[in-house]
Amino acid sequence: MMERLPHKGAFLNPDERIRALQQMAGRKTRNHLAEYHAVCRFEQLTDLGFLVKERPGHPPKTPEDRQRARTTWAWYATDSLKALGQLIHASRDDVDTYLHQHWAKSSFGGKDPVRTLDDRCDQLKIAELLDNSLPRASRQLGAIQVHTWVLIAALDAIEMGTALEFSTAYSILDAIHQDSRYSTYLRLSGQQSYLGRTASIIKGSMTDYVSRFPLSLGGYPSEHKEI
Repeated sequence: MMERLPHKGAFLNPDERIRALQQMAGRKTRNHLAEYHAVCRFEQLTDLGFLVKERPGHPPKTPEDRQRARTTWAWYATDSLKALGQLIHASRDDVDTYLHQHWAKSSFGGKDPVRTLDDRCDQLKIAELLDNSLPRASRQLGAIQVHTWVLIAALDAIEMGTALEFSTAYSILDAIHQDSRYSTYLRLSGQQSYLGRTASIIKGSMTDYVSRFPLSLGGYPSEHKEI
């Protein structure tokens, strides 16, 4: 609105983004609010190791050069950012697909995890992670938010050097939900999307159930499947 763009969603449309930026550059208008927000985002990416202030391969030679590099509006891409870009590209540039299938791997900053957990081969390990994260995901009142439960388990896995993707954990929960042998262990309810789903543990542990009743995922895709 401040830049008199065709409409406020111009930056979100790939076909209009370049034209909108060219329009802004031609007017030589300085938008302090946009600059403020952009710098915050770049600084966050710098803290995460995806951007650096100093040109790779050309470190500052003097304290003055170092100070200038830190205060200049210039950032440089790192190998971690390039690896992240490859994962996003592998997601067909779809953010939801990236967050479900590649987020955990990208948390290693370009380094390969020791292992990426699989919903068929690593069922017991995934069950153990979910069991261990359950007390921290539980609320004083109400059912467990499934997304929070899986997020804590994924963070625990990252600390161990392994990658547990949301889609993998959701695939396990899908299979549990459709397996009658688990009806005395878990009840899922709420919205169809896992962002809005809740879980209630009836009794027992997932590790115990999976060790006794291995899940058959032959007909399930390894990516997230809404139920």
